[in-house]
Amino acid sequence: MANILVIDDEPNIRTMVRMALEQRGDRVEEADDGLDGLEQYGDGAGWDVVLLDQRMPGIEGLDVLRQMKRLAPRANVVMMTAFGTLDLAVDAMAAGATDFLRKPFSLEMLRGAVEAAQRHHAVATPEPGENRLVFTTFNGYRIEPLREPAKRRSGEIQQTAAVRAPNGNLTPCVVVFPPDLVEQIHRKVGDSDWPVMDRFWQGLAEEMLAHYVWHNASVPIGAFLRRGDYGPYLDHWLNAVSGDRQAA
Repeated sequence: MANILVIDDEPNIRTMVRMALEQRGDRVEEADDGLDGLEQYGDGAGWDVVLLDQRMPGIEGLDVLRQMKRLAPRANVVMMTAFGTLDLAVDAMAAGATDFLRKPFSLEMLRGAVEAAQRHHAVATPEPGENRLVFTTFNGYRIEPLREPAKRRSGEIQQTAAVRAPNGNLTPCVVVFPPDLVEQIHRKVGDSDWPVMDRFWQGLAEEMLAHYVWHNASVPIGAFLRRGDYGPYLDHWLNAVSGDRQAA
């Protein structure tokens, strides 16, 4: 049983969360805005997990989170929002959030995020150049690097990274980059044997997996992911590679 504080300005969300968590034996209390939540939170000693909405009248969730972490640095706070982006999730983790739960969420996603928060433990800070999304948790799922070299097959790149599920299971997943993308990358960065390319493919694969679990709250089907839309992630890692080449 866990003591859980739910801070959300939507009564129906609070009711749904309370019913779902009380069914598993948790004690749940509610607050309808940030000020009420901080008052009930006190010094944090009585709470195992806080479920905190981001967009509320008055004090927004990130500001409430920062105040809670000042009071209790080891607090387990799961942010909730219907307006979330990966960048907002990373900001929340930087402020000390344990997880970031995307609305609308299923009861299974909610329980998984709470269970992951209860098992939460401090993790290392990413090294310079590592993916900013590594060690960040989305919907109870965490991306973890395996640091395995990329495999080249028939012109495509296959890179392995791992997804840790809310139950603690770690699943290695293969992310496949098609030959046309590989050729595009090599034309841009030049020497395909440049050592930083291993880090490039690892980082891009981790961002693709993070994007998947952010939207799907699950491990990719068959632990295999092939994407065609890379959005800003590709530019992010190309800029990192170009910077390393210029520095050298």
